[in-house]
Amino acid sequence: MFSDFPNFVGRMVHGAMLRDYSEEQLWQVIGSPRARRRLAILQKCRGKQGRLDATCFAKAACSAEYVALANCVRSSGAESCQQQVAALTGCVRDEWKAFLISSSPSLQHDALQRIEKFVEPPSPL
Repeated sequence: MFSDFPNFVGRMVHGAMLRDYSEEQLWQVIGSPRARRRLAILQKCRGKQGRLDATCFAKAACSAEYVALANCVRSSGAESCQQQVAALTGCVRDEWKAFLISSSPSLQHDALQRIEKFVEPPSPL
């Protein structure tokens, strides 16, 4: 789960270029308060060249999990924080997935659940 996270973040950063979304997709997002919040985070968390800052996204979208991991690392060291790492990576994945669903008018939540039953995530090495 953790070993694939850098690849996931790379795909997320690449897929977060809002200019690549149609007006219809962005209007779809604006219609939902929770999706609007995610869009606001995506707009706020931009680096110098307009690319998504993944750390900013994690901190803004998953603040409780981010703080828990930071506190654990400060007090115990990174080796003993696997549970907090799992919580933060899971939250980031869930938030990004929720944004993609909200910007995809033809993909409803129940359709995604059916797809996920057939697509297994890669197992850790």
